[in-house]
Amino acid sequence: MSAIAVVRNAQDLLAEAGLHGAFLVRDLDTGAEIGFDADTPYPAASLVKVPLAVAVLERVARGELDPATPVDVAPGRIITPGPTGLSRFRHPARIAVDDLLYLSTCINDSVAADALFDLVPPTAVTTELRSWCLVGRRTVSVRSAAIRQCCGRSSRHPKHVQMRLGRE
Repeated sequence: MSAIAVVRNAQDLLAEAGLHGAFLVRDLDTGAEIGFDADTPYPAASLVKVPLAVAVLERVARGELDPATPVDVAPGRIITPGPTGLSRFRHPARIAVDDLLYLSTCINDSVAADALFDLVPPTAVTTELRSWCLVGRRTVSVRSAAIRQCCGRSSRHPKHVQMRLGRE
């Protein structure tokens, strides 16, 4: 199936289901793109959780943050609670950084992510990703080839991040 057929098929399936959407696929080596309505703004929402996890784990690897450090999380941090996770808690909880990482990435817990952002603010996440050559003008790309290319110029190797994110 050609790239054009994929785009048309996706548009047709969305329309048939009465849904709206957009997507963009970019070949990071050539810059070639396919997609539709790619300039439509959407909230980043859970897309920030993986870069956040990378930044937190980098601080752990450098010894700047202990994964066993307990973090106090108060109930009611968000107005619209999700179906699971810390947003459902009615009482204060003390949770280790490592467990907050698990909750934010594995069960998509936004309250856990917010608690991690208190430790590693968004500007620090962006700085970390830039140091790995992972922040573009419009996108954040996490790709092993980009990581290898960037790390070829530095002494750091992000394998610990890949292993921790994959829970290997």
